[in-house]
Amino acid sequence: MCKALGHYDYHGYQLISDVLGDTPTRGCNLDTFFKTKRGYVVLELLCCTSPYVTPHTSHPRKYWKATKGKMLILWDLTQKLNGRLFLINFAPKGTKYEKLISVIEVLKMNSEGILKEKVYKWERPEFETWYHKLNSGIQV
Repeated sequence: MCKALGHYDYHGYQLISDVLGDTPTRGCNLDTFFKTKRGYVVLELLCCTSPYVTPHTSHPRKYWKATKGKMLILWDLTQKLNGRLFLINFAPKGTKYEKLISVIEVLKMNSEGILKEKVYKWERPEFETWYHKLNSGIQV
């Protein structure tokens, strides 16, 4: 078990940002990953900030050029861990769509995009139940 979630470590991000300056990074932030009894799980949190896009209508294929590098790194890591990759679309608290959450389990991906997936369009209570099971080590 790891510790409870706290505040984001802005200082670590700032260090790398200061070192690189304007040089593009070859890395990416990893939102979260953990090991369950049945293997590793990689989660990427995708916040929908546009008032015109809901978590249920947003999908990385709509902005593939902008996220291709990160998605391919996450997919490569997931494959090396023999794990599962979940992309979680959500809206910030206090916004119109805060209750909607979409979970995309990526099953196959290449440089052209996500080729095979399972999509779950839930409201927050369904997502909370799923995530608690996942976090407790119950494979979902």
